[in-house]
Amino acid sequence: MAKFKVFFTGGEGINWALDHDLRHLARISADFAEPVPLERAEIVHSVFWHGLAGLPAHRLSGKRVLASIADKPQIMMSRPAWLRVRDVVDVWLCEYRESLRFVSACGLPCLRFPDPIDLAQFAPPPDRAAAVAALKDRLGIPRDRYLVGNFHRDSSGDDLSRPKKQKGADILLELLTILHRGGRPVHVLLAGPRRHWIRNRFRERGLPYTFVGREIAGDDLSENTLDLDRVAELYRGLDAYVIASRWEGAPNSVLECAASRTKVVSTPVGQAPDILAADQLFRCAADGARRLADDIENGALAARVDAAFEHVRRHNADEAMAARLKYVYEQAVARSSPARAGPAAAAPRAGWRGWFAPRRAAPTAPAAPDRAAARAAIARRTKRAGAFAFALWNDFRPPPYGGGNQFMIALEGALRRRGHRVARNDGAGADVHVIQSVWFDRAAFDRTREPGSVVLHRVDGPIRLYRGDDEASDALCYAINREIADATVMQSGWSLEKTYDLGFQPVRPVLMWNACDPGIFNREGRAPFDRARKTRLISTSWSDNPRKGRDTYQWLDEHLDWGRYEYTFVGRIRETFRNIRTMEPVDSETLAGLLKRHDIFITASRNDPCSNALVEALSCGLPAVYFDDGGHPELVEFGGLGFRAAEEIPGRLDRVADRYESFQDNIWVDRIDDLADRYVELARQVLDEG
Repeated sequence: MAKFKVFFTGGEGINWALDHDLRHLARISADFAEPVPLERAEIVHSVFWHGLAGLPAHRLSGKRVLASIADKPQIMMSRPAWLRVRDVVDVWLCEYRESLRFVSACGLPCLRFPDPIDLAQFAPPPDRAAAVAALKDRLGIPRDRYLVGNFHRDSSGDDLSRPKKQKGADILLELLTILHRGGRPVHVLLAGPRRHWIRNRFRERGLPYTFVGREIAGDDLSENTLDLDRVAELYRGLDAYVIASRWEGAPNSVLECAASRTKVVSTPVGQAPDILAADQLFRCAADGARRLADDIENGALAARVDAAFEHVRRHNADEAMAARLKYVYEQAVARSSPARAGPAAAAPRAGWRGWFAPRRAAPTAPAAPDRAAARAAIARRTKRAGAFAFALWNDFRPPPYGGGNQFMIALEGALRRRGHRVARNDGAGADVHVIQSVWFDRAAFDRTREPGSVVLHRVDGPIRLYRGDDEASDALCYAINREIADATVMQSGWSLEKTYDLGFQPVRPVLMWNACDPGIFNREGRAPFDRARKTRLISTSWSDNPRKGRDTYQWLDEHLDWGRYEYTFVGRIRETFRNIRTMEPVDSETLAGLLKRHDIFITASRNDPCSNALVEALSCGLPAVYFDDGGHPELVEFGGLGFRAAEEIPGRLDRVADRYESFQDNIWVDRIDDLADRYVELARQVLDEG
């Protein structure tokens, strides 16, 4: 059989994970694929979707295009640049089960294709105890220290003084601080480039660490990037490894730990839940510290290394991965080339097939005859000016009012701070329109919109899920979406998935979680947490819809220990409480002041796509205890704990109060100014497409 002619792309050329992926692909496909230039390829295989963004669509014509997401799919879909490749990719390759489930739910053809691992390169040491002792001796680390490794970069490449949100350096810091202050004999081994932030924080807190490399003030990418043989050597000398990332595609470190039989605990990111046992996963820094403490004292993690090793041997090693890749290429080409058509090969292993199907064309707004010329003129004008004229369409009300209203006011301020002109409900002269769901004056929009101007439709919901009885509004929303939207801004991954579940097809969706006005909702002047007084709880809600959690608040009023807590509810609720103090809705400045005088935010709302009330509380530094549903988990992440029943809340409150500072330090919310920049980027993306 002739070899498949494949153009491999998507690496970074800096000896990082994506470059390793390219080398793995070349190795495992050598028997059935021939690497060729793009012009000669029948298959284009990108190890990261972004590798296709710079390739013109016409150069991909007639080829089957495969792209690994190499990330959490919700993160990919939050980048406006993904729209450049969305309609040229024939099959999306998902690295883990949850990614496959989500991408498939969003209607994209996909298949699970996990990262490969070279088992020989990461072979475990013959004698782990001897290898650990030898590494400690070589680095001058006392043998009685528990050596914890972490080789993920943590500092932002744009600003080495800031942590990179994805990699969870703040979570790692809190986890190790808990262990160190609890008297556990931990010593941290750091390796890799851009470790500036974590080294500085370790020094500030007196945490013992050793850095494998040279500490320099500037970017050390070329100086401290290690080859994989060196990384494998370090794994063999560790007592345990910690993965603290908020999101990942793989991460490769979970494969490397499994292959080298290194004990590991991890956040539930990427392939970690596919490979590790439940008691190796943690969802807050305190849980991660507890799992490592159990290993220090009882060797608890030792029982897990064999199962993880066996998993990667069966699913991620060369033989299994080669069979999967050959199957992918056979299926891809058989569906596009009559010359290769034949019986479909059987999947070499059950449970990962995913699906191939003709991609459905994305719904788009009908093009006016003069749109292309008008768009080109707008693109030229805005590039010269370096700014846009925005029209924001919403039923604006003075606060206090609903979350959508709060967001649009905050976005208005951020766009103006970034130098853009903004008008409310008037499209005259506007380059870009941001439309709020169905809550705007359609007649005024149609009357004042200028030809070629960009329409970004901001959608939440599905409306019927959080209101309970409003199917008409959803139908109207997506009728508007089909008619006029150039792109759809969805407010959470949950919202996007539920929208597809109900059969709607948003036009070219991009995820953008909510943010609030930093001039109002911030941590300035907030009251410090004090364990000597009652813990102050607060909930806020504009709506009195029962789905906002009325029954849960009633249960708390009857069952909380009021010797330990005081509780304030601000907003509208159809309930009379005996112990919870209620206040009518207040303006944003007053609300921010109230939030800063409280300790923990509780929200029991259900089917809430992206709660502005929750965003405001997190922005004021309040850890959250939240109903584990809707967009809440996406917003809170490691800054609080979820519950599924009211009876669980007292225990969650105890855990948050016990490690309050750790939860508070792990809060990370999007900034409205950054979000405004992404609206601008999305508008520019639409204009550049013509």
